[in-house]
Amino acid sequence: MWNKRACMIRLCWQKITVVYIMLFSPSLALTSLGKCPPVLPGVLNVHLVAHTHLDVGWIETRDSYYHYRVRLILNSVIDQLIRNHSYRFTVSEINYFSQWWSAQTVPLRNAVHKLVCEDRLHFGLGGWVSADEAVGHYSDLIDQLTLGRQFIHRWFRSCGRPRMAWQIDTFGHSRSHADVFYEAGYDGIVFGRADFREKSWMRREQRLESLWDTKSNPKEDSRLFTSFLPISYCNPTKMCPGFDCLVSEKQLYEVFHAMHKQIRVQRNHVSSQQLLLPIGCDFSFEYAQNNFKAIDRLIDYLNSKYPIDEIRVFYSTPDCYLTAINSMWKPAIAFSVKQGDYLPYADVPKRYWVGFYTSRPALKAYLRLASVLKTVIEHVSVYCCSHSDPHALNIHLVPHTHDDVGWTATVSEYYSGLVKSILDSVITELLRNRAYKFTYVEMAFFTQWWREQTPKRQDTIRQLVLDGRLQFDLAGWVSADEATVHYADLINQLTLGRQFIRQTFGLCARPRTAWQVDTFGHSRTHAYVLREAGYEALYFSRMDYLEKHSLREMRQLEFFWMPSVETGGVIDKQSGPGLFTSVLYNNYCYPTSMCFSNDCAYLLAEETDPDGHLIEQFHNYIRKRMRAYRFNHILVPMGCDFSYYDARYTFDHINRLIRLVNGTQINGTRLNVFYSTPYCYARAVNRQCQSGVLLRQRHGDFLPYEDRSGHFWTGFYTSRPSLKQVARQAATIQTIGEQLDVFAPIDSAADLINAVREQVATLQHHDAITGTEQQHVADDYLSNLYDALVPAKIHVTRMMENLTLSGLSGLE
Repeated sequence: MWNKRACMIRLCWQKITVVYIMLFSPSLALTSLGKCPPVLPGVLNVHLVAHTHLDVGWIETRDSYYHYRVRLILNSVIDQLIRNHSYRFTVSEINYFSQWWSAQTVPLRNAVHKLVCEDRLHFGLGGWVSADEAVGHYSDLIDQLTLGRQFIHRWFRSCGRPRMAWQIDTFGHSRSHADVFYEAGYDGIVFGRADFREKSWMRREQRLESLWDTKSNPKEDSRLFTSFLPISYCNPTKMCPGFDCLVSEKQLYEVFHAMHKQIRVQRNHVSSQQLLLPIGCDFSFEYAQNNFKAIDRLIDYLNSKYPIDEIRVFYSTPDCYLTAINSMWKPAIAFSVKQGDYLPYADVPKRYWVGFYTSRPALKAYLRLASVLKTVIEHVSVYCCSHSDPHALNIHLVPHTHDDVGWTATVSEYYSGLVKSILDSVITELLRNRAYKFTYVEMAFFTQWWREQTPKRQDTIRQLVLDGRLQFDLAGWVSADEATVHYADLINQLTLGRQFIRQTFGLCARPRTAWQVDTFGHSRTHAYVLREAGYEALYFSRMDYLEKHSLREMRQLEFFWMPSVETGGVIDKQSGPGLFTSVLYNNYCYPTSMCFSNDCAYLLAEETDPDGHLIEQFHNYIRKRMRAYRFNHILVPMGCDFSYYDARYTFDHINRLIRLVNGTQINGTRLNVFYSTPYCYARAVNRQCQSGVLLRQRHGDFLPYEDRSGHFWTGFYTSRPSLKQVARQAATIQTIGEQLDVFAPIDSAADLINAVREQVATLQHHDAITGTEQQHVADDYLSNLYDALVPAKIHVTRMMENLTLSGLSGLE
């Protein structure tokens, strides 16, 4: 759902059936409305809305309509809008517009984008279709609206977002639908159909403009401005819709005269001095040049008939009409308040439109079944990872951030300075685009951020996790060191992070792959723990440089690691299945020399051909990896240390990469580039293994780690010995406290022990217990641990005393 409320209307509600809207007093005789035409205060402003109503199937099929009418209409209208800057046009059905858009050239798309941003081509509703409001299911209504608005947002951003819903041809209107519009950020609705008696009363009492309570329990801030068209969404009665059928000057002036009369009549039906009149009808403007010329003459004719201080006629759009109502000055405008539905709909006495509630029951049943299947497929497809193409080279782009839980800055400094902004920014972008995926690892940071979110925000994040677009990988408290930690502490910190995920998000969020990319070597004990915990794959980057070079040459960077255990001094090499392991080609950061964050934006500004340069660089990047991996799947990490603090910028540049390189070829092989996750990559490779491609087995450790000749990372085995000692002692106190809390619990002991558990888990981070952090960071680790240990020790002592005094009688 979209953010509320960029509303232009600021209505001062009163808890009576008539409310007063205090509007701004103009300082000039002419009020400017930005991209909209100016309106005159104290004058009847007639908004002529040129539009076409495009039924997505009715007496002809949808495809027949598109190929024989809609395509011609859109081509004709766009051509006229480009030629004449005074013209405005409203189109609603994104179903048709998206198909037309996909067939256009880049220059024409750019021209249309400009028309939209100038509000001369206006999206009147923004839904995929103009949906029924009586028989449509609530979720289907939201889905089709989302589908259309996603298209608009993708190509036009905020320029194309409609604020006034042009819902003109449905057979009655429901409060539930109005509530969807309100929650989606619309400021008003334009209707065409209402019960003939109610509409007659509206005209007589100047109530064509009203406020609609969209909630079952009406609240003042949930009212939606509603405007009914005086007669219908076509030209006034007995007039040629959209001037599509004019054949002579005489007929033209007959229409002008009829419109002149209609305006004089309709001005008495509105109270806001803003009259909205549609010019168009079903499939109008097939020959837009003739239509617009006739409207030009109509405007000239009408403006010549009235003094400028009485009536003014001009091209407009539904949004400009709404803006005019909000912007024009008047001491008070009285609007009636509507509660309930505009259902059932009767257009004449004794003719109620209710048969369609039950007509074509099979079609309605199939529609609901298809909707249920769609929902199931949307969720299942996340775990099926269905973007792969067996006939292409599949490039898995994995957005991620590596957030060290302390290193050159303390944990709290990293969180407040970077991580909080990263998570806020990433979640916002995931909600903005369903194609995006993101992988997160460090639960020490995520739990702190989670506790600061509102319940509503937490529910939104749960849905992202359920949809598989936010995935937790490894999901230990930290990304733990593998050489100096005790195996019990390793298990405890992994358990702490996974418990949070299970309790907060459920089993669906259980991590199944381990993104362990920055530790200084890797131990078979850690691999064994991961395998026993149910992980299916492991990714890492750091290993002996000579062995890594050899694996590249042999195309064996992916293998099954046999995490054998040692029993009685004997290594059992047959202890369980292997763990699929993928070694990253170079490191876990973005492709080298390519810019995806605003830290390097200046590099793009210096390039003469940035698109061509990016394609060439990426092709070179992929060629190297094609020679090192055996499958038609390549994993490309899209992130680095503390990446995505400006997630929109980064995702936009990844989108640019996908747009430029998707479908290009390397040595005759087509590239299929898409957002992915470590789990999806592992699934894709696993399918090929099952089809007969074999991987070698690997035994033993990846220790010690040598990154270049003579540079062995072994000093951290013994560095900061006091920190290593304190970590072990604290772990012992934690274990004692956990066991005593079972036999002799006291109030608040569990919370204090958990605080110790979190600090001990934090110390297992690969830049903590290893000693690679800066001194002030090491001091901060010890300070935080001390603050947790002092009260915990007191409670441990009390629990021991209680247990001793009880004589263990409670155990019998």
